[in-house]
Amino acid sequence: MTTVYDIDAFMSEWAKKEYSEEWDNDGVMLCKNTGEPVKKILVCLEINEKTANEAKEQNCDLIVTHHPYIFRPLKSICGKDFELAQLLISSGISVLSYHTRLDAAQGGVNDVLADTLCLCNVKNFACLGRVGELSHEMDEKEFLSFVKEKLSCDILRHSRLCGKKIKKVAVVGGAGKDFVLDAARIADAYITGDLSHNAFITAQEQGVLAVDAGHYHTENPVAKAVAQKLSEKFPMLEVFVSDPLCPFYTF
Repeated sequence: MTTVYDIDAFMSEWAKKEYSEEWDNDGVMLCKNTGEPVKKILVCLEINEKTANEAKEQNCDLIVTHHPYIFRPLKSICGKDFELAQLLISSGISVLSYHTRLDAAQGGVNDVLADTLCLCNVKNFACLGRVGELSHEMDEKEFLSFVKEKLSCDILRHSRLCGKKIKKVAVVGGAGKDFVLDAARIADAYITGDLSHNAFITAQEQGVLAVDAGHYHTENPVAKAVAQKLSEKFPMLEVFVSDPLCPFYTF
């Protein structure tokens, strides 16, 4: 019999707790008892009404997410938060989350992102991210089109084009505005999400092409990788992948 404890132990062996940032919160998020049996798992970027209902419909015992189900200390549970918690608890669904440690882990968020962008000679960058090379040089517009295609983005935000060639690319999935300077020292382009006004100015000043492909688009691909790992380790279990869908729209 496979239990919640077994799944957490395996995930923690891959995405080690010591990889977590100090401010992070992950691991066992919701569970009556870690000895609870698990037969079906749903893997997703984050829990929302869609993914929770899908887990219930599939009769899953466990949801494994990247974004923590509980991130900051709770001051209240009401409204939609109450309904979501009630759905999970009444359905007997446990929740495990692996956040920044899955960013840093080999084969985790940033390796999947680098692989999705077909980068080679990939190395660690800025403790969480990765840096690698394209198979061939691209001009900036060709590179931006390439990124849109590979990450299935409707739109990209980017720093000013300056006519440079792109060969070496740094990536940090999710919110990576704090690593623009680090990327500028080692790469021609930097791909992340949630870049700020000042981050774009810094990129322009440092001569690196900073590309905001969105938090969702740079992290969501890891769900399939997690599901594959779990299926390989626990072949007796049914593992599903759910897409929470991009939370913003373009007009």
